Amino acid sequence: KHAAQVTGLDGKIKKDFLLGDWQTDTYLAKWYSFGSNSFRDFSGLYIKPNAKLGSSPLLLILPDSHGVTLGFQQMILLFVAHNYKIFIPDLYGKAARTDSEADELEKSVEDQGILESASIIKMAVDFAYKNFSVSDVVALGFRDGGGTLLRIAPHLQAVRGFVDFYGDPFSLKNNKEFDRPLLGIFAALDEEIDKEEVQKLEKDIATDDKPISFIIMGNVSPGFFEPEKKAYAQDVAFDAFSKALKFIKKYAP
Repeated sequence: KHAAQVTGLDGKIKKDFLLGDWQTDTYLAKWYSFGSNSFRDFSGLYIKPNAKLGSSPLLLILPDSHGVTLGFQQMILLFVAHNYKIFIPDLYGKAARTDSEADELEKSVEDQGILESASIIKMAVDFAYKNFSVSDVVALGFRDGGGTLLRIAPHLQAVRGFVDFYGDPFSLKNNKEFDRPLLGIFAALDEEIDKEEVQKLEKDIATDDKPISFIIMGNVSPGFFEPEKKAYAQDVAFDAFSKALKFIKKYAP
């Protein structure tokens, strides 16, 4: 059973449901169990275009702790429309219904530690390579999912590149183990991330061998990329999508 939510465009929850498998004319969505530890089993949602792709790139996506909402599905299907396979590991074990629940889930992931989170996502990456006919993996994270992704990134050697949507990037400061391409996309109105410090961080850690680019999207708040959130800004979202897609095609052609 996989907890998720249906939300309206106003961001309010319409109903909760247990998300099963489904198929449309253009893609297939199916849950897989990819591993376990001493605490629980781990599942992930695999979304695959119906086109015959053979061995091709896969995007591993970490959402925030609200999980795979209807709006989040709409957003990731933009990538599916460009014939990318998607795998979304369930790192949290449930979907947050309120902001306070979201804070609790984020804290639980932080408390379990970097190595434990990294081992879970590494299981998901290994499972994808073995089962989904994958040529390369690029990982994307959103908000706290993005922050978590960057904290564990040095331990994910099988991932070719990373895209962070408004997640905290400062775990990379003084981290000499991080050596892969990274695109960070941030919101100018984000009160939790200092934009001048973000720009300084980019200058401090980017090298010719380690291409890192941080982009600050103007006059928007975090969530501008997700249709069900109040911060959603369609023009900015498609601009950010185009930048992310260009990065993905470069490192996972």
